[in-house]
Amino acid sequence: MVRVQKSRFGARFYIAVAAVMISIAVCVIYIFSGGIAWNAGGENAATQNIRDVYKLLTDRDVEILSVNEESGIYKVSIKTVDANGTSNVQDVFITKDGKLVTDRFLRIEDYRASLLSNKNFIDCLSAKGMLVLGQNFDNYTIMQMQVLGDFGYRIYFDCVGGNLQTCQNLGIKKVPSMLYNQTIYEGLKPVQWFEDMTGCRVQK
Repeated sequence: MVRVQKSRFGARFYIAVAAVMISIAVCVIYIFSGGIAWNAGGENAATQNIRDVYKLLTDRDVEILSVNEESGIYKVSIKTVDANGTSNVQDVFITKDGKLVTDRFLRIEDYRASLLSNKNFIDCLSAKGMLVLGQNFDNYTIMQMQVLGDFGYRIYFDCVGGNLQTCQNLGIKKVPSMLYNQTIYEGLKPVQWFEDMTGCRVQK
C-alpha cells in the first residue's frame, strides 16, 4: 500500500515537472518569436500571402527568413532570387490579417523632417524668383517635379491650354525649362543646380 502511494506521488511529481518545462518552452518560443507564437494562425495567413505575391513577382520560390511584430503589424524578412541567380533580402510589412502589405514604412519623425526641409528649400527658391515651366504630360517635366519633391508645385507653371501662349511669349521652346533672373535654362536639372544658382540649400 505504501509502495502504491509512493508510485502515485512520483508520477504526479514528474507530470508537474513536465508541465512546468512545457510552460517555460512556450514562454521562450513566445519571447524569441516577438510574440507571434500566440497568433500562429494570423502569421501563417500573412506569410503565405507574402510568399504568394513575391513568388508571382519573381517566378521563383521565396524564403521567409524571419517574422517579427512591430507596432501591431508583422515585419517579414524575405529572400528572393532574381533571374541572374542573385539573392536579395528585403523587409515587407503586412497586417495581421494578411490583407494589407507594403515594402516600406516611414518613421513619422523622419518624414516630418524631410517634408519641412523640402518646404523650406522650395520657399527659398520661390523667394529668389525661380520658376519651373513644363507640361504635365511630359515625362521630363514629371521627372523634374519628382526631383523638386512634394512642394515643387509652388514654383511650377504649366505650359498647357491657355498658358501655352504665355510660355511662348517668355521664350520657352523646350520643357522643362527654368526661368531665373530673366534667363531661360533648358532641360532637366538636379537639386545641386538649383542650390548653386540660388544659394538655397536642402537641409540634411
